Amino acid sequence: MHEHMGQLLQMYGYTIVLSGDHEVVVVFKSIKKAILAQSWSVSRRVQEWIILSEHVPSEPHFVAPRFWTYYSTLKIELSRLEEQLETNDLTAMTYVMDLLGQVLEKLQQTMQFMSAMEDGELFLMKGPKNSLERYVLAAEEMLRLFRKVKIEFETRLCLDKGDALLNLATEKSRKGDIEYFKFQATLALESYRAAWGICSAHEDVVAELEGLCLWKMGRVMGLYLGLHEQAHRLYLQAVLLVTNVSPRLPSAGWLADAITRIEEYRKQMLEEEERRKRRERGGVLDKITFDLLQLYQRAERVKDEKTLREFFRWLLHAYPPRYADGSVRDALESRKICKVVLNVIALYDTSTGHSFDDVWEALCEEIIKVYLLYLEFTDVNYRL
Repeated sequence: MHEHMGQLLQMYGYTIVLSGDHEVVVVFKSIKKAILAQSWSVSRRVQEWIILSEHVPSEPHFVAPRFWTYYSTLKIELSRLEEQLETNDLTAMTYVMDLLGQVLEKLQQTMQFMSAMEDGELFLMKGPKNSLERYVLAAEEMLRLFRKVKIEFETRLCLDKGDALLNLATEKSRKGDIEYFKFQATLALESYRAAWGICSAHEDVVAELEGLCLWKMGRVMGLYLGLHEQAHRLYLQAVLLVTNVSPRLPSAGWLADAITRIEEYRKQMLEEEERRKRRERGGVLDKITFDLLQLYQRAERVKDEKTLREFFRWLLHAYPPRYADGSVRDALESRKICKVVLNVIALYDTSTGHSFDDVWEALCEEIIKVYLLYLEFTDVNYRL
């Protein structure tokens, strides 16, 4: 069939270039219909398109049919690929993207060849449908579509990697090995951040995909690392992004979850404010005034990683965490300062299910505030 198609093109020659109404066009349409009717994988279809394009004669006056062969391959398969990104095996689709990249490269090479030719050599008939500008616009359209699909593909690849890493941070590992649990969660967070970096760099805002990345980052921050304020910011950023950019809200469940988390956090803040007022009325903060002064004076000395570790050593000695068991000894062992910060915050997190008195709860809240309000803005490279 491939050889017959090449022979047909050679037989009709210039007629194909001159007229889009010739009966040979029916052959192309029949081939397209037959390929799409097959139950082939995406990669198998793209391979078939590439084989077909190779049978278009290489003579200069066939450059336009070659161009439209590459163009049609990209238009058909990129559009279908974009629809299937959410459901297909992304690892298997890596090969498909490589194949389509080869087709795009051939399209660009054909475009360069066309640009170097004289109009009379390239087109035997004049007119708006045969202008070089039409080919340039078509090539730019395919380049934009390929970049868009590639960015979405690479973004979802990073999201899938993050999901796989986060699946290893199980509740069992949280209870048995908190270091391993946080390590896996931090790796997942890095993958989600990489996905967001790829997606947000695109010239056109892909609101739903970018919002999904932000939501996943917020979920790790809040549910796995205990950084609830940062998680709230990410949830809020995700919701504002999709509501401001797109008039139609995505149907995915992540948006509803983000809104729920935002409402829960605000409710929690109101409850904490009420507790703070009760403590003030009960004189709780008055009882820890000296401790707070000492805490903030020590925090002001933090200038780099070394002084931050010294601050944490002083903190753990001056205010030993409760219900911490052996985790206090291991809190400062990691070489990575970001893990040390997470360990220390976890030790003073009073939302762990244990019962604490008002004085200790107030002191722990102030300790975490020192990180959120002061230490976060130092030059120490430990930000997550």
